[in-house]
Amino acid sequence: DLLRYGLKVHVGEVAKIVGERLDQLLISVLLAAADLGLFVVATVVSRGVTGVSSIFGVLAFPKIANQPTGEGRALVFGRYMRAAVLAAVAA
Repeated sequence: DLLRYGLKVHVGEVAKIVGERLDQLLISVLLAAADLGLFVVATVVSRGVTGVSSIFGVLAFPKIANQPTGEGRALVFGRYMRAAVLAAVAA
């Protein structure tokens, strides 16, 4: 079961990477050089913000899963969600 799940996750990640590369190819063909430079800067900045939010996911998952009740999970999830939103806005 674990290998089957890992394979599904891996296929999903590979599909995500292929999609990103196709987007980059289309954008590089369709945009002028100046616009392409702005796009690259915007992409780099957005990945930084996404990275900040994903750190909270890694930190929150074990604490959320460790809660014995649904209410406890919702409370911990809400705390991390608010912190992630504030960090993303600040970033």
